[in-house]
Amino acid sequence: PSPFPWTYGFEQEFTARKGYDIRDYLVQILIKHRYGGYDIPIHSLDEKVKTASVDYHDVWTSLMAENFFGVIQDWCREHGILSVGHQGGDETLKNLLSWCGTYFKNMYYTDIPGTDVIANQVEPGKFVDFPRFAGSSASVLGKQFAISESFGCFGHSAHLDSMRYVYEHQIVRGLNKFMPQLANYNSRKSFYYCPPDISPLANPIIKHYGELLNKRVEGLCSAMSSGTPLDRICIYLPLRNFYLEDPDITKAVESLAQQLTYNQMEYDYVWEKDLLEMQVRDGRITSRSGRKYTDIVIPPGSRMDAKVIRKLRSFA
Repeated sequence: PSPFPWTYGFEQEFTARKGYDIRDYLVQILIKHRYGGYDIPIHSLDEKVKTASVDYHDVWTSLMAENFFGVIQDWCREHGILSVGHQGGDETLKNLLSWCGTYFKNMYYTDIPGTDVIANQVEPGKFVDFPRFAGSSASVLGKQFAISESFGCFGHSAHLDSMRYVYEHQIVRGLNKFMPQLANYNSRKSFYYCPPDISPLANPIIKHYGELLNKRVEGLCSAMSSGTPLDRICIYLPLRNFYLEDPDITKAVESLAQQLTYNQMEYDYVWEKDLLEMQVRDGRITSRSGRKYTDIVIPPGSRMDAKVIRKLRSFA
């Protein structure tokens, strides 16, 4: 993990993809950075250096997606199984560029996109939308399942109604598979926590009512997977802004998402590749999987290259 990964041959790969030598700008990109934040905001840099920084992050995150998640997916398909999982740093829009790469690039090469509600991120009264990352990836690309690893650090005292809320919060955002976990904190067994005890006696509430909760979740997943909303919207995620650690773009996207959510309007997040693969059919914008959308919302201040702008104009 590093805010600026590097590997042998990266400069040649960069030149092949972007047409210039990243080493001409590398010092200017690196010198402004310290771990945990920028000493000098990258927005103040020369526009050429900004472009080089964007291109640098675009290349390494693409290499990460292709050569880690893509290789795993190829192996799984050769052996007749599905690749599944999530990445670290997938719990906020702010971390859309994380030390694991970029979420939507990685999930493009994953058969079952996933996310992780490991602790108390999802609570009543908080707007938390990151589970929609997995739901959107599955929806736009036509993947049958989106999975969540949930309750990894909740502990055996977790109340089933709290668990129900966390499940349903994710189901309405497109998830339909769950891997529930409950950590059993025990300092004698582990310095942090150990895997949950297999015996349901560890939590008598789960012993008596767990089956009821599971049946409810199963029914909701089935219902939500059986139909599609009449009208659905896209929110475009301009990765270029996230590559520049632009704080305003996170606020803009979250504001749009919150407004749509509380007005009960269905939407998916889409990124550049999703957008470029879309076509107009029967008066609707259609993803490669056939998912239909009425509108694409562009957050204010989005940075887009020429091919994205041409695509948007073709929709208009």
